[in-house]
Amino acid sequence: MGSTWVLVEKPLGSSALFDDDTSISPSFTADELGTYRAELIVTDVLNASSLPDNVTITVTNGGGGDTIAPVITNGLLQDGKGNKFSLSWTTNEPATSDVIINGTVYSSSTLVTSHVRNFTGSRGATYDCMLSSTDASGNNATDGPYVQNN
Repeated sequence: MGSTWVLVEKPLGSSALFDDDTSISPSFTADELGTYRAELIVTDVLNASSLPDNVTITVTNGGGGDTIAPVITNGLLQDGKGNKFSLSWTTNEPATSDVIINGTVYSSSTLVTSHVRNFTGSRGATYDCMLSSTDASGNNATDGPYVQNN
């Protein structure tokens, strides 16, 4: 009596394999996000094989996917003319350009590595600012605070 496991479907780029494809309970490491489908065929003592049985495993986080937040560098607050100011920064991978000012989030979902956000404030007001960037995998980094006194 024996068993044979095969990964009949796996995400593009995956090189996952069972650690022991003849074990009753093998394992594999999901190296990409997505769907894995494993097929099991059991053979009895007379060498007759069962119909294939399938199990589907969906990896939505972890595995070989990106789990590292973007790195924010070169954060800069520039005082503009009058009541205008801008925040700029870079990230080591494409990410969003979000700024949190006095608790309010100003979002831009475009993924870029060079970030610039322009704002117009009120005269005499103080703005506490945080930079925030999220990559395509949902990993987030923040930097700050930066304080603007208009």
